[in-house]
Amino acid sequence: MCYHNMGNVYQEEKKFQEAFECHQKSLMIRQKYLPTDHPDIGASVHCIASIYLCLNYPDLALQYYNRALEIYQKSLPSQHQDIAMSHYNLGLLYAGKEDFQQALTHFQKASTIFHVTLPSTHPFIGIVNQDIQ
Repeated sequence: MCYHNMGNVYQEEKKFQEAFECHQKSLMIRQKYLPTDHPDIGASVHCIASIYLCLNYPDLALQYYNRALEIYQKSLPSQHQDIAMSHYNLGLLYAGKEDFQQALTHFQKASTIFHVTLPSTHPFIGIVNQDIQ
């Protein structure tokens, strides 16, 4: 957990190499002690995907976001916000690659979950609805 949190801090500070190293260590520890499809492993994989995207490696980010989503879908309820955030981030990634059909698909999935799990005034609902348009 410490490496995971340190990685988040480094990422906020835009120290992406340090963030990547912390999240890699966190992932290795979690893989050693947790079941394969544990949501904490998904969280580490998701963070690594975000760093790859920040470092302009969209293809690697796509692989890791998809892997995180697979883990979340196996280990969390179908309406969980981590699944919604994975779809949202995949939507952003596909929009950046100008694959607007894939982006729309993921934004709509995120929106569906956010509408069920968040209050109607939550900012994410407005943001994802704007991205759909």
